[in-house]
Amino acid sequence: MKNWIKTVLYTPKHQKPTDENIMRLLLPSFVGIIICMACLAGMTWAWFSASVQTSPQTITAGNYDIAVTVNNEPVNGTITLTAGQSYKATLAASGTAPSGGYCKIEGGVAPLYTTQLKPGNALTFTLSPETTADYTFTAVWGNYSGVANITDGCTIKKQAGTPPAPSTPEAQQPADNNETVYVVQPGDSLWKIAQQYEGISADEIAAYNGIDKNAVLQVGQELKIPPADYEMPEEPISQETSESTSESEESTENAISE
Repeated sequence: MKNWIKTVLYTPKHQKPTDENIMRLLLPSFVGIIICMACLAGMTWAWFSASVQTSPQTITAGNYDIAVTVNNEPVNGTITLTAGQSYKATLAASGTAPSGGYCKIEGGVAPLYTTQLKPGNALTFTLSPETTADYTFTAVWGNYSGVANITDGCTIKKQAGTPPAPSTPEAQQPADNNETVYVVQPGDSLWKIAQQYEGISADEIAAYNGIDKNAVLQVGQELKIPPADYEMPEEPISQETSESTSESEESTENAISE
């Protein structure tokens, strides 16, 4: 057996190559090819004969849309808003996207963005353009990465070509008793509001409205701005503090007399 294998695979160096020697050299390659073909045939048969059963999977496409009405009239596409007029817009979200989205309102250069609207929710606001422009309302699926400038019930004055800003009369208006009332806007704090009024501190605004100076403000909340001559009331001394102070003074006097 060993001699046969040696005869097939080994060719002496001094022997000249012949057809028989070449066939001996190619024989291992032929054997390898036959083995590879057998393996390939076996894998092909296993692939088509094997059976894997899994429960059916259903993939449903999500959708998100916003229905727009301006002054109770439905809007499809673009609407022209005239300068100097106020328009009441209502945005109603619908669809199957669980996280919802927001509405992008474009008119002029700087766009407007609403807060997050989930399907089934609605948002109403007033838009008073200072320049006549064409406006479009686009539903966007997902979360807006910036700061939304349209909230439910707000009033927006927007001029085509300028950044949007909430109208000043909405944020600050005189009351019947000549007091100044500030309407809280998104991102406001007592410190930020106090910076808008000279000589007024956040502590004074908190004391004047009877709230804690660290209170969390709500959008649309009305705060009365104290007058310039406002003096904060002194904190009343509680009865327990008064009694403890009296006992301390009495014990001190007794110690001295002894």
